[in-house]
Formats: sequence, C-alpha cells, structure tokens
Amino acid sequence: MTSHLPLVRIRTDHGSEFENSQFLKFCEEMGIKHEFSAPITPQQNGVVERKNRVLVEMARVMLNSKSLAKHFWAEGVNTACYISNRVFVRYGTKQTAYEIWKGKKPNVSYFRVFGSTCYILRDREHLAKSVSLSTVEAEYVAAGSCCTQLL
Repeated sequence: MTSHLPLVRIRTDHGSEFENSQFLKFCEEMGIKHEFSAPITPQQNGVVERKNRVLVEMARVMLNSKSLAKHFWAEGVNTACYISNRVFVRYGTKQTAYEIWKGKKPNVSYFRVFGSTCYILRDREHLAKSVSLSTVEAEYVAAGSCCTQLL
C-alpha cells in the first residue's frame, strides 16, 4: 500500500499507544517527525476529536438501529471508520481519504446494511458424508468481511 503524498509529521497526545519504543523506531525509520500536544488539552486535537466523535456516533446509531448487543461495539466503530474513509469527501478536495491514499476511487458495491441478516455457508467444516452443505444464519456486522455469527 503506497501513497502519493509522504507522511512528514504526526501529532499525538501522550497516550501509551504512541509513546513506546516500537512506534518511535517506526517514525525514525520512516523519517516521520513525531510531535506531542500539550497534556489534557483536547482543543489542540480538535480535528481528531471531532472525527472520533463522528465515528462513535455512527457506531452508536448502527448498533441501536438494529438493537445489537454492546459486545459488537468494536465492529461498529471499525465499520464506521471503514465507511467514512471511502465515502466522506475531504475538505478542500473532491476526493475521499481512500482516493488520496490509493489514487483510485473506492469500490463500495459490496456494502451491505449493518446488522442485516446474512448466511454463512458451512463448507470448510468437517461434515459427515451423510450431511450436506449447510448454512448458518448470522448478522452482518463488519464491512469488508462476511458475517459475524451471533452467539
């Protein structure tokens, strides 16, 4: 995966996910300048805070509209991010984040309604000779993949 625009600088809060030797080494190897915002000042991270709020609200709406359990929260946020990168147009451009990164329009023809019923074909499991291929009803809760079986 390559981009037409190089990443020069990244600004993060002092979260542990960004303050570790592995991430620091990655930034040094890639020539990325890592800057930190002042502690406890979300105002400096305004764009990121708004984007995170949009993702959380999208996930909440998707889960609530289909009355799905809270343990699908991660799939909801992941799907919201996946969709927003392929649908929302970046300010000042006429392109989505996906188009800027990949240099081509995203294919969204495979998108399905979050939480809709889908069927998983059980053809890879060891089935007895007398048992034919079967399907399992599930809920579609992840963009870019098949279904997640409800437990």
